[in-house]
Amino acid sequence: MTPRADVFSLGGAVVFAASGMPPFGAGVAVNSLARVLKAEPNLDALPEGPLRDLIARCMAKDPEERPDTDAILSALSGLPLPSAEHGWLPTQVHRQIDARAGATARAGAAEPATAPPGGAHTAEGSAEPPRPRPAPAWWRRRSALVATAAVAALVLLGGGALAWSALPADSEDAPDPTADGAAEGESAEGGGDEDDAGAEEEFGPFDGFVYDLTFSEDGDLLHAFGSGTLSTWDWRSGERVDEYPLATGAHFTGTGHLASTVHDYVRVWEGDSENRIAVLGRDEEFGVFDMPALTADGSTLAVQASDDGTLEGDPILVTWDLESGEVVSDFPIDGFLHELAYTPDESTLVGATYAADAQTTVAALVWDARTGEELHRFESEGSVDVALSADGDTMVVLSDSTEVFVVDLADGSTRDMDVPDLGYSRLNEVALSPDGSIAYSGRNMPDEDSLVWDTDSGELLPAEGLRLSDVIGIAPDGEHFATTHSEGGTTFVRVLDATDHSVVAEFS
Repeated sequence: MTPRADVFSLGGAVVFAASGMPPFGAGVAVNSLARVLKAEPNLDALPEGPLRDLIARCMAKDPEERPDTDAILSALSGLPLPSAEHGWLPTQVHRQIDARAGATARAGAAEPATAPPGGAHTAEGSAEPPRPRPAPAWWRRRSALVATAAVAALVLLGGGALAWSALPADSEDAPDPTADGAAEGESAEGGGDEDDAGAEEEFGPFDGFVYDLTFSEDGDLLHAFGSGTLSTWDWRSGERVDEYPLATGAHFTGTGHLASTVHDYVRVWEGDSENRIAVLGRDEEFGVFDMPALTADGSTLAVQASDDGTLEGDPILVTWDLESGEVVSDFPIDGFLHELAYTPDESTLVGATYAADAQTTVAALVWDARTGEELHRFESEGSVDVALSADGDTMVVLSDSTEVFVVDLADGSTRDMDVPDLGYSRLNEVALSPDGSIAYSGRNMPDEDSLVWDTDSGELLPAEGLRLSDVIGIAPDGEHFATTHSEGGTTFVRVLDATDHSVVAEFS
């Protein structure tokens, strides 16, 4: 083992940190190691240019062909630093860092100091209550740096080759032979048994971040999108029935369409992973794609992009006609999205922006889908989440984790929902019943019941025993919820009965 092995690991860490994609695929360790030895790394998600060339040299199979640390520093010194203004972690990670950092700050503020022997009491004879401490103004930037440092540490401490088996797989579109030429359970050229009997994945599909859970139109299947999975499940049996290449952004429709993004392009499937119907964006001047949204019939795609194809570019929304592959429209947007959805009649787009930096606008936004005209705007001080009703007439907005209101999309009028004193708890997610008559919110404290409202009156409804996390999926018939639950370091997907809130299925 020489320092050139660390250079190889450094190259892999940069690929994953820059794109969310590993260079040698996922799966059991023996297959991952075989691909490290035999396959070329998949660098498709890195923009072409000097940095990509440098990383390719770092990951050369022959250690003598890899640059040493002095050569790396010399090469990097001539490159401009990427701007952090627009954020460089995946959008969903920004959002969940936001939620978790806020929860951590509140938990720290809520934790009472240890009392000295005999107890410390106020004049009234009770222990002095904890005093909330304000979170530092720079926590978002610091949280992002900590998260990225953790990723790099995982790779470097893991020694390179075997660490990649815990990281997600990349696109099937990479040139052959590539890391993902051998899928999980298959052997790479010259290595591994076809069955890998007895071998197990180091991580479950829902470990890491889970971003979205979507029921199929008939309610029998559940689509999952997260940092470690892009897949379809028979939720009653807990069997995974389909799997797609991992992505930085993804949107499943109830009708079986899927759009997913990586840095340089967007892929669209219909029905299952064997039927990819489009790859878009490779020949456009814009890029850095994220937050795809499909119309219900899968005919039109909207996606966030950078106007010049770089991280320094300004955000725009691009819409494509999937049948022709032609761009229908593109227009600038004010902020960086973590939610995007079409109304059923395809006339309107609704979205929510997150705080990538101190200058970014945080708001719930509504646009004319064809012209880009901004129809409604609801700004927030810290964070915002939105959910669209099935008929597209209303949306529910969560502002600053404490305020909830329903918006009539026709005229922009709002109705406030009653929110009790939350103490140190916060609301993390909102969702609507299929008919839009009931709004739900997840909580950041797993032992607290969720809040449920009648959207006409704004009054709270009974919800004893309903525990929803910051990921909520609702079946089309309204009879089941899907959410996540963590226990013992493992994340599970739970399906709950909407009537009595009992757990009817759980799998990981």
